Amino acid sequence: MSAILFTEFVDTCFGGVRERAAKALELDSSMVSYLCSGKRNVSPAVALRIEQVSGGKFAKEAFIWPEAATDKAA
Repeated sequence: MSAILFTEFVDTCFGGVRERAAKALELDSSMVSYLCSGKRNVSPAVALRIEQVSGGKFAKEAFIWPEAATDKAA
């Protein structure tokens, strides 16, 4: 779930350019690739940066507690 949401964040905010997302989030580009592929989970610190960079469009809670975001949608 968080890999899909993270990829949506990269696509929406950076036109799918992972290098731009990495720079904005202060991450290595390899970490952005891991997050997109689901090999790594979004940490709370990165979730907070995502929320800040996206201007609140992507809430940190959706990355930290994806099941809570799913429950609200139901």
